[in-house]
Amino acid sequence: RWKPTKDEEQCICVVAFWHIPWNAPAYILMIGSCFGFTLAVEGYNRGPELLIAATRQLFFTPMNHFYDDAITIGTSIEKGSGQRAYGCLCSLTSTHLDEDKHQEMTEELVYVGRKCDFSLVFSEGKCRCAPTAGRREKIDDLITQFEVDQKCTSGDASTSRGKVDFLTEDLTGRIG
Repeated sequence: RWKPTKDEEQCICVVAFWHIPWNAPAYILMIGSCFGFTLAVEGYNRGPELLIAATRQLFFTPMNHFYDDAITIGTSIEKGSGQRAYGCLCSLTSTHLDEDKHQEMTEELVYVGRKCDFSLVFSEGKCRCAPTAGRREKIDDLITQFEVDQKCTSGDASTSRGKVDFLTEDLTGRIG
């Protein structure tokens, strides 16, 4: 996947890598910011961030996103109007939404490996968040594999750290 760039900005879309047969660096001029490269994330997030900000401001809808996965929050009295407003804005901008990812509004939300229960918000002022069973199992499997292999590469350590940091966000009260 890639995002197009302006012609005058194409000079900054250069990918450098070590070419093994040449035993030298090589460079490729890209026609967009290729998904997966570290600095492409900022460019890739521009579109979703603009749509989320517009939906918040124009339709007063509490929203957030993780890359291109959007989340809307609202009360049952709204009957999903925030989701519909976001969908309409996406349609106006020719932004495709994956129907397979759509979830109807419920008191319990599963989003990017986290389950949030909003059923106690009005009665007790609480929202309970916890990692999903699948998220916990993935981390357990990762640790088990390290024990079996008796090794952990720097890449494995980096992946583990990211997954565990995400898991512990619930303990520190951060969401998003």
